[in-house]
Amino acid sequence: MRISTGVDIIDLRKTQKTLADPAQLQRMLHPGDLYRNDAEHVAGRIALKEATIKALGLKPGSWLDIHIHTQESGKPVITVSDTVPGLVSVDGSISHHSDTVIAFVVGLFDDENR
Repeated sequence: MRISTGVDIIDLRKTQKTLADPAQLQRMLHPGDLYRNDAEHVAGRIALKEATIKALGLKPGSWLDIHIHTQESGKPVITVSDTVPGLVSVDGSISHHSDTVIAFVVGLFDDENR
């Protein structure tokens, strides 16, 4: 077994610009990701997707291959459209503070099945 991690941090002021560009939002987020259309929520989704790309070794810019759902508790649940060789599980967390959002993702891999 192998653990792989990814982290991403976003300044909320940059997310305001992203919110103003519908084409960019469509390249990065599913309509379901935008159930809250505010900078803090969108920044959290983008940061979590970027951290997932890093942790799982996905192709840069493969945001639409990543789906994020939220449990009633608020915890994000990450699923990936494509098969990732050897991936056993993926888990992530988002935190907000002032004008900053950070996301951390851990992927667990079974290298024997890779």
